[in-house]
Amino acid sequence: AQGFGAKYNGKKLGSSGICSAFSFFPSKNLGSFGDAGCITTNNRQIAKILRVLRNHGQDGANKAVFLGYNSRLDSIQAAVLLSKLKHIDKFNAQRKKVAQKYNSVLTKLPMIETPYLPKNSSHVYGVYTIRVPKKRDQLLKFLTKAGVAARVYYPHLISKMKIFKAAKIIGNLENSKRACKEVLSLPIGPFLKSSQADYITKKICQFFK
Repeated sequence: AQGFGAKYNGKKLGSSGICSAFSFFPSKNLGSFGDAGCITTNNRQIAKILRVLRNHGQDGANKAVFLGYNSRLDSIQAAVLLSKLKHIDKFNAQRKKVAQKYNSVLTKLPMIETPYLPKNSSHVYGVYTIRVPKKRDQLLKFLTKAGVAARVYYPHLISKMKIFKAAKIIGNLENSKRACKEVLSLPIGPFLKSSQADYITKKICQFFK
């Protein structure tokens, strides 16, 4: 959803499987000026159904065949995305440079786990999320006080949310529970300066000393 331009097993995301979904929310690496997204598919029948669903379930004027949605991408958002699409490779490359700078320092700290990258794949770092098994919350507080906008984007399991209270849960979800307690996302983006990235890694090292 937020890896536009990345590759997995040598293939661009969105080109594997029957369907893929992308988010173009403003905070994503390819972002519009408001809510937007797209679905890619290599199946003509599914593509036809999706086009109907996005327009109130109609396959013609006032001819609803499904209970659909109002999910049409407006022309202004499309224009913004087309304009930014020309620069996406450059912006993704700049994100990678920031991630490499983070990695060069943080991989040396045994108390931090940096993002995993499978072989024959590429990351665009829509977010740069580390795992901190011990003192994650203390580190977040320390960085916030130092003016670093680190965030815990996913602090709760979906299974803990009210809407899924009656859902059947299989397994103890121990890995998911541990991840919620350990993940911490650091600032990243195509316009983050090298000096800012240096400041962030310096503060993290200072905390663990």
